Parts: sequence; C-alpha cells; structure tokens
Amino acid sequence: FYNIGKKTGYIGEILLNHNLGNPVKKRVLFKKVSVIAHSPIRRYYSHRNILFLYKRNKKFYRELYKRMMSRDIIKILLIEPDKKAKIKMIKRGRKDAKHNILGKYKEA
Repeated sequence: FYNIGKKTGYIGEILLNHNLGNPVKKRVLFKKVSVIAHSPIRRYYSHRNILFLYKRNKKFYRELYKRMMSRDIIKILLIEPDKKAKIKMIKRGRKDAKHNILGKYKEA
C-alpha cells in the first residue's frame, strides 16, 4: 500500500448515504444487459487510482488493471450514456496517475 503518513481514526454511529451510479438496461446483440452507469468523476478516480496502484505493484494489480481498462471502456461505449464526458475523464485520470497527481480532482 501507499503510505502518505496519515493516521486513521474511527467514529461510531456515522451514516454515509452513498450512491454508486444509476442502473441502465440496454439490448446488446439480442441480450438484455444491465449495468451501473457511474458518473464521469467516479470514472476519473477509479481509473486514476488503479493505474497509480498498478505502477507501484504490477504483479499484484495486473489482473484488476487489465479487467478495469477493457471492461469499463466497452461498457461505456456500448451501453452507458454520457460517453464523451466519461472517456474524457478516464483520459484525465490516466494522465494524472502518470504524473503522480493524487487527491481531490482539480479542473484544468
């Protein structure tokens, strides 16, 4: 793991309302497919972070990295709405990972 010198704490009885994305159903080659359509910013973080981890430990993260890179792009192109924005954010996430830019996303 990547250690940035921060401590972790615990606070009980805290509730976080978290939405992964919106379900999308579409017919692809005679089959009805259902996926969770994540937001462009979620795509940015997931692709940036997996590439960052993969660069640090290729052996451990290889399969997850390959699966995410291919599966996510295919799902976006075939099924999900807002394709252009999601692909743009994936490219930005990959660029930031290559330059070791972490933390909160900053508009360019």
